[in-house]
Amino acid sequence: VVHSWCKNCLGVQCSLVMIFVVELLFGRVDINSFRFLSFIEFVALYVVVFYICYKVYELVQKLRKYPDSLVLNYLSLMQNKNVIQYVIDSGKEYDTTNASTLTISDPKDENAMELFFLLSPFCGHCKDLFSKLYEYYSVGRLSRFKVSIIFDDNSAVHGSIIAEYQQNGPEAALRLLVKWYESPKINQFRKMYEQYEKTPQLLEETSRQREWCKKNDIQGTPMMIINNHLVSHLLLDGIIQ
Repeated sequence: VVHSWCKNCLGVQCSLVMIFVVELLFGRVDINSFRFLSFIEFVALYVVVFYICYKVYELVQKLRKYPDSLVLNYLSLMQNKNVIQYVIDSGKEYDTTNASTLTISDPKDENAMELFFLLSPFCGHCKDLFSKLYEYYSVGRLSRFKVSIIFDDNSAVHGSIIAEYQQNGPEAALRLLVKWYESPKINQFRKMYEQYEKTPQLLEETSRQREWCKKNDIQGTPMMIINNHLVSHLLLDGIIQ
């Protein structure tokens, strides 16, 4: 349906072929026991199964039709403050107090809505969410919200971004995260992290974020928490508008 190879499927199939070749080379498989007709039946079964699956996916894709006005209706609905408040209040509650000091937007208004994002440097969905966040940050659309970020790992990427934030501010940290997502070279970030001074503030922040994830039994990313309530990150556009 997406016209793309599945890396997991290819990995499994290649592993099976390699296992067969190794077994064959070491005499664990008797080549004389093979029958041409059985081989053809096996290939035919494979082709038929894949063909049926493809047709089923194709049919499902055709049936999944959404109204053209769906997005406009959704954005219109989210303009109602009562609707937004109901969506937020319905989410699971998390205590994000002092979970992270990595704040990229902090308005003076004490009643500003708090947006808390849990990201992973190694998650494609987190990359997409961050791209949207960075786009909003660049045009000033986050200025009405207090926006904080936390990471779910303890990698050199995580440490480098926090160190950059503490030494040079939020904009420098965001640019570094943009650089990572555009070209994820882990060895380059490991060397970079080694050059940062391991200050007590840096170690405290990485430890704080790691403990928060552990305490709340975080199982997946990305997460968007608004005013201490978990809300689907897919609703970001409606919240920010």
